[in-house]
Amino acid sequence: MLHPHILNSNPKFIDMYNYVQGYEKWFYMTKESERHYLILDKDDPIYTVKSKKFIEIVMFLAVVARPRF
Repeated sequence: MLHPHILNSNPKFIDMYNYVQGYEKWFYMTKESERHYLILDKDDPIYTVKSKKFIEIVMFLAVVARPRF
């Protein structure tokens, strides 16, 4: 993000006050194998999926911008 007109002589960065940055990250709801430590009185947890190929995915979306007043 450098100014293109003054790149050769004295390079300066462009102010990024008018830009919005967005990020996304995908997470799997379950793993193929998990390890659980259980108390003696508790039952085993039941996790069911159709297949290892059909594990549900959740997307986390974050947007960062300068505050506007």
